[in-house]
Amino acid sequence: MGDMMGTKNRYQPFDERFLRFSEKVESLLKKILLFFFVMLLLVQLLLSFDFFRKTFVPIEKMEGSIRIKIDFPSQL
Repeated sequence: MGDMMGTKNRYQPFDERFLRFSEKVESLLKKILLFFFVMLLLVQLLLSFDFFRKTFVPIEKMEGSIRIKIDFPSQL
């Protein structure tokens, strides 16, 4: 009987193994989702500071400056 218990533990039904695997994957996905959500909040918070925004957002440096001169006709 002791030998049968070892065999049962070694060859668990597929359902039990799949449930354990899916719980681990689900836990990992939740952690990844939480990480990206926290990163999103952090970056949005940092973008509210002018120093960070001017340093890391290239468009912020170009804002308000004209790079190409456009001549508009005076009469249409």
